[in-house]
Amino acid sequence: MSRPRDTQRHKLYAAEKSIGGWDKRLRDLDSIQAYLLRLTGSAWFMRRWPRLGAVRLHGPPRLRFQIESAKRGAYISQAFPGRPPLLRFAGVAEGFVDEMLVLHELAHLLIPCSEAAHGRAYAKIYLELVRHMNAQAGRDLAAAYKTFGVEKD
Repeated sequence: MSRPRDTQRHKLYAAEKSIGGWDKRLRDLDSIQAYLLRLTGSAWFMRRWPRLGAVRLHGPPRLRFQIESAKRGAYISQAFPGRPPLLRFAGVAEGFVDEMLVLHELAHLLIPCSEAAHGRAYAKIYLELVRHMNAQAGRDLAAAYKTFGVEKD
């Protein structure tokens, strides 16, 4: 079964870009994993998504500093549902991963495969994660959703 057409991906990316990232950068896979464990192990998260389980990271042993790729925004981050769920970061400049990128990918693991990758269900869950981790960023993202026409359930 394939996902429905992803009609609001560009709107969602524009909304994200308009508010910028957070100051907190996650320097390496260990810091990303610790951030994920803190979030996914919280009572708040487990009440909402009890079936997700532990999230495993995949990437090079150390995130390599690739300044030319970072200047062009050429990085790969992907989410793969499954057992265990997998987040993949590759070709990412050291220090380039911020909390919003991690939450963006995590939200992909929390939507059913029958939903569009950046559709209404995704937008709602992503906003909920951002609001939980940083109230001001959540308010900013909600306002940007309105500005750019991002629909959420």
